[in-house]
Amino acid sequence: MTRLRREISLKKRPKALAQMSGAFSRTAMEDFAQMVWAVWGLQQKVTVEQARGLTTHPREAVVHHLHSEFGIQPWELESLFNLKILNVRDARQQVLPCNHWDVASAFCNLLRQLEEIESGINLNQENVLLELHRIAQRQFSWQSGFVNTADMYRYFFLYGLGGCATFFEGHYGISIENFTKSGFALFAQFANRPLATRPLDYSMLSIDAGTIEAAVAMMTVPQSQARQQLSDLRTKQDTANEPTAYQPSLLRKYPIMAFGSEGERLRAPLPPLIMLRITAGLYYDLLPGGGGLRNEVAKQFEIYCQRYIAAVMPAFDVQPEYSYPRGRGTQQQDSPDILIGYQGRLAIVAECKATKLTFSAQFAGDPALAAPGKYDELAKGVFQIWRFFSHCRRGLTRHTVDDQTYGLLLTVETWMVMSGGLQDHVLRRARTMAAADPDMQPQDQRRVVFAAIQDLERVLSKTDEEGFLNTLAAANEERFLGWMLPNIQTDGDGSVDQGLFPFELGDILPWWREFNERQATRTGI
Repeated sequence: MTRLRREISLKKRPKALAQMSGAFSRTAMEDFAQMVWAVWGLQQKVTVEQARGLTTHPREAVVHHLHSEFGIQPWELESLFNLKILNVRDARQQVLPCNHWDVASAFCNLLRQLEEIESGINLNQENVLLELHRIAQRQFSWQSGFVNTADMYRYFFLYGLGGCATFFEGHYGISIENFTKSGFALFAQFANRPLATRPLDYSMLSIDAGTIEAAVAMMTVPQSQARQQLSDLRTKQDTANEPTAYQPSLLRKYPIMAFGSEGERLRAPLPPLIMLRITAGLYYDLLPGGGGLRNEVAKQFEIYCQRYIAAVMPAFDVQPEYSYPRGRGTQQQDSPDILIGYQGRLAIVAECKATKLTFSAQFAGDPALAAPGKYDELAKGVFQIWRFFSHCRRGLTRHTVDDQTYGLLLTVETWMVMSGGLQDHVLRRARTMAAADPDMQPQDQRRVVFAAIQDLERVLSKTDEEGFLNTLAAANEERFLGWMLPNIQTDGDGSVDQGLFPFELGDILPWWREFNERQATRTGI
């Protein structure tokens, strides 16, 4: 049945692609950008008022929950806009009216039809679980959202301080603080209006003309260059044979597009991607800085994890890594990054990995094969935890472990989402590393829990110390292999609401405090 389905799908795909290309050829880029923005605005939790007047739509289209038959998901809008970039307007064709909901709905249906056909080509019994991983990578970040205090604080703490800030300003001619401030101002504008016109005036926010223009230049692509830029990106990522749903997006690098002969009209079809650009996207701005900056980011991630856990779990004794002599010689060995004590015993041994989640690690048909070095880095983290367990058992450290001492591998991004197979791959690679250590025994190689820092934050904000340890215990069970940490439910998990994010964004981003003070003055609070 699978082979027959594939053959049928292979025959259908050229026709589906031709239908989409024909439809795109009848739309103008700027009209399409406004349509995408209007659909996004209509389907927010709080409807964007200007979106109501930009498209004629049925009342049912004003909806924000995922399961509505009128819902067009933001990841679908992102895919559609990238497809439009690649498909130019044919002036000989009558223009489709992009201010009608039926047009947006028709494009969405064409996309879903194409994706269904491509799943018939690519999906089989062997790769279905990896497909869940790819689907989750595409959708979960949109569902979680890009606009929140935790992401802003965390990513600026990782990428916006110390040597990273010095490099950014020297390399790009704008401070990283002013870049993020300008980006937030742009997001605020585009979240309410579809169009901004140069020259931009943000003087009321104490952003001068040169600063805002420098920021805009870093996150804007001219319409005339977009097609070539996206083609180059797809060539670089080698995605010619990948399904439409898992193609790279130019909007992740350039969330704003410039229209007009002088690039005077600016549009951001999906405004939340501006926030992604000024948070997680800062990583790519630092790549020219080399390995020294990557090491600095790694250390900042360790410090952030330590401080966060200590702030929300006060009964834990959170300690950083330390060095201890390995054997009788003078050779020193570093412990894992975070050691967490609870009620007089070592409860958690955590290793932090700031390894960047590459495109291939997210969306390749076989991520472990496409990004072996990245997954080996995670395997090294597992091995480092096991090695510490071994050294504790052999009395080389100042700690002892018991059956309730858990291993935890923390990552900046969601490496293992919905994929027990990838977790198995990492554990197999770690066992290969462990085989080279003659003193390591099977009992040292216990299950290690994988968690992205965002997931750890979600769990710790809703539980207490006992509840978290119960969650880690459940995560060690075979039935929860591959589960995301927040989705693991346990009885008696001590569920409590720990309240708001524990750190003040204004402490590391002074402009945030300025914005809040200005807003309080305007509202009279």
